[in-house]
Amino acid sequence: VSGALPLSPSLTDLDLSTNYIGVKGASSLAACLPHCRNLKQLQIRSCNVGSQGTKALASCLPFCSQLSFLNLSANTINDEGAVALARMLPECQALTHLELTSNSIGPTGARGFAQVLGGCGRLVHLDLSNNVLGDDGAKALAQILPTCKSLTSIPLSSNDITAEGANALNHMLARYHLWGHLWI
Repeated sequence: VSGALPLSPSLTDLDLSTNYIGVKGASSLAACLPHCRNLKQLQIRSCNVGSQGTKALASCLPFCSQLSFLNLSANTINDEGAVALARMLPECQALTHLELTSNSIGPTGARGFAQVLGGCGRLVHLDLSNNVLGDDGAKALAQILPTCKSLTSIPLSSNDITAEGANALNHMLARYHLWGHLWI
């Protein structure tokens, strides 16, 4: 696939989900992404890319200026991969949907996203469900919600969030009259 991508500049959708591409495949794909300037949807769900593969992909995502949908769910990217991805998000101006379910992302990863979400003006959906954000991660996200004007959906179910984290999120949503979908 990676050999054909530079020859397919008009490619708009690529779904490699449930293929065991691993770190090596993710790195090869990342090297080709700068040639995919028309790519709008990239799905790499359940491909065992891990944090190293995610870091390689993240570094090339800004070259995909049309990318609006990215699914990296179920890849065990953990906090290291999440922070690397978060750092690139402000440069991904077309990105509206980011799916990161089941990735072992903890509070450090949540803080990484919290640091940049205010600069992600078009992101409307960030799915962090089924991770390990905990109360600290929920509180970090709660603090940034008022500055995320475009974010309307942030699923956080199955994240070890207790009443403490849920209260922090609820307080921010109520205080700033933020509407949308928050699943805890």
